Amino acid sequence: MAERTGRKRPSIAVLEIYSHHVFVHTLTSILLKCGFDVTIYTLPRIFDDLVPLFKDIERNVKWVTCGKNENEWQFMRRITPEIDKKHDLLFINSVQGFRIGLFFLFKNQIKTIAGAGRISEFFGIKYKFFGHASLRKFLHHNYTRMLLQKCIPRYEAIFVHTDQAHNFALEHGYKKPIIKLPFSLYKGGVSVDKSEKKVWEFVVTGSIIKSSRDHMGVLDAFEKLWKSGRSDINLTILSSPRNPYAYQVYDRMVKLDEAGFPIRYFDGWLKESVFLEAANRADFFLSPLHVSYYSCGELTSGIVETIRQGKPGIYPSEYILDPEIRDSSMFYDHIEDLPDLIEDLLNDREKVTLLSENAIKNSEKYTVDTVAPKLKEIITQILE
Repeated sequence: MAERTGRKRPSIAVLEIYSHHVFVHTLTSILLKCGFDVTIYTLPRIFDDLVPLFKDIERNVKWVTCGKNENEWQFMRRITPEIDKKHDLLFINSVQGFRIGLFFLFKNQIKTIAGAGRISEFFGIKYKFFGHASLRKFLHHNYTRMLLQKCIPRYEAIFVHTDQAHNFALEHGYKKPIIKLPFSLYKGGVSVDKSEKKVWEFVVTGSIIKSSRDHMGVLDAFEKLWKSGRSDINLTILSSPRNPYAYQVYDRMVKLDEAGFPIRYFDGWLKESVFLEAANRADFFLSPLHVSYYSCGELTSGIVETIRQGKPGIYPSEYILDPEIRDSSMFYDHIEDLPDLIEDLLNDREKVTLLSENAIKNSEKYTVDTVAPKLKEIITQILE
């Protein structure tokens, strides 16, 4: 237990060294609503993306960031004694990717709740020595299997973002509390545009990775629409290239741009202000997912933005959505079906209006007022 020194309110530490700044804002907002003190431990690049989101509550949050001459491991070693001494509970967001090794070495003493970013890595994964696309994937798969099984028992609870992920953990025998938390909160102030809209904005969020999203299929679909004469649709790919496949996608986007088609894309890291500007203008968020990558309840960034912005989403029909947002969503069976889906949608203004109204109604379920009471109850029980 942390040093009390006359302090009456529990103190919560939030550790974020991945890149999920939107959820850090969500979690911190909810914790503050619960009446807890909150300190965020993070990296400078994440801090820079967080600051624009915290304009209304920044004065109530304490920050500790990695030093200029520190790597991530040195930072975590430095803050461990402080976290154990000053706080009552630690949230780690999230234990996934190659940073699992750091969290295995990070052995704090206070009670901890961890984010299961990829629930399929937490439960059910088996050692696999053949069939990997690269040595990096081979190493990641197998050391994830080994290290996560040693980390999970240390945590008092885990948190997830979807019903499917919650059920997946239960099915694999997890007995401790499983907290379902929204990744994003509704920003509010959205209204349905019932004007004779001239141009519709479609936005694709999330990393350009061949195994997780079919960006090429999206480009095929929109090129077909543009060549058919539709001049009332714009496409924004709200990400930047970081791997060979992504650069192939980037080259294709450049050619479409040079051909005069209305596509917006980026060649470097997106500042949060740039991201928000593009997301705020969206009419629809398109998630061209490979469902095999999201098969166990992993959340996609498209849902994060549909909730935050109060806008409809488009998904593969096999992707399992939480029921709270299903009636503000559209589905396609194959990526080749996208042109017809979009044509039918935009030719039916009543359907567009209904989807937009439902999106706002559904996003209003994701506010601090609706989420905080349940989280406060769980945290109080854990700290007893």
